[in-house]
Amino acid sequence: MLHLFHGDPYLRRKELDRLLQEKLPDPSLRDLNFTRTEGSRLEWAALEEECRSLPMLGESRVILVDSLAPRWQKEGDAWRKRGVACFSRLPESTEVVILEDTLSGGHPLHRAVVNLVSEGKAEEKLLQTPGIRDGSLVRWIVDRVRAQGGDISGGAAAMLAAFVGSSLQRLDQEIEKLVTYADGERITKEHIALLVRDTQAARIFDLTDAVSAGRRGSAVRLYRQLLAEGETPLRVLNMIARQYRILISVKSLSEKGMREKEIASDLGIARYPVKKALGEVHRFTYERLITAYDLILETDIAIKTGGMDHEVAVELLIASL
Repeated sequence: MLHLFHGDPYLRRKELDRLLQEKLPDPSLRDLNFTRTEGSRLEWAALEEECRSLPMLGESRVILVDSLAPRWQKEGDAWRKRGVACFSRLPESTEVVILEDTLSGGHPLHRAVVNLVSEGKAEEKLLQTPGIRDGSLVRWIVDRVRAQGGDISGGAAAMLAAFVGSSLQRLDQEIEKLVTYADGERITKEHIALLVRDTQAARIFDLTDAVSAGRRGSAVRLYRQLLAEGETPLRVLNMIARQYRILISVKSLSEKGMREKEIASDLGIARYPVKKALGEVHRFTYERLITAYDLILETDIAIKTGGMDHEVAVELLIASL
């Protein structure tokens, strides 16, 4: 079968690793059945011969073609038809993987692969870096944990995203550590707090919780601790602003009768922060939340126009919220 993996470099390499582990599970024999060629130097006759070769001491062989798109675009129809013919006649024992940057729908290589997909002779995976705001990072974490043989609650996945951010390499490392530690149990927020607790992002998470819960003394102490560890006042301010945007939106939608799942879907965020906000918004009037958010904006303007010292401005804001 033909595979087109395009998009994020880290994700497409991870997808290639997954395929190699599935098709060539014995690392000691992998070199016997894995070959790589650059698309710029590809010759169809040589590739066709390679594809027809039987696997050695195994059931599958994998052929990687790196960056074929520029050559596919440059060459004429006859050359491309030869390629389509080659890819459409792959033996069951041969997997050909094409790795590319993101291809547009109009790229001739993409169109050729889509046609082969419709015939059941290829698969295409557009691998995009997930984002925090739209909830796709949380879904990626859940899927990645399952791929490694573990299980994780939605709340724990959201907490891990908040703590680590969108660094997929760092998330992969933390997920591997968590799956190993949980040893078959479901990964919970308690596991995240225990194993990922030493990150600055974790303390920012605690800080925004303390601010929205009205624990000003705790919030100020956490803020000073973050500064001592090298955190920037502007990043703390942005996280506080995000927390209040969530509170305002959740309060508004909940007063319209919307439930947790509906609110999360409407806002495009994970259910965990929505659930936490629903537990807090009853303490605030809508007017108080708007006033607090106005103070946050005023602090941001004061910092960016040079009117106030960054550290002092954010601390004064935290003490007044």
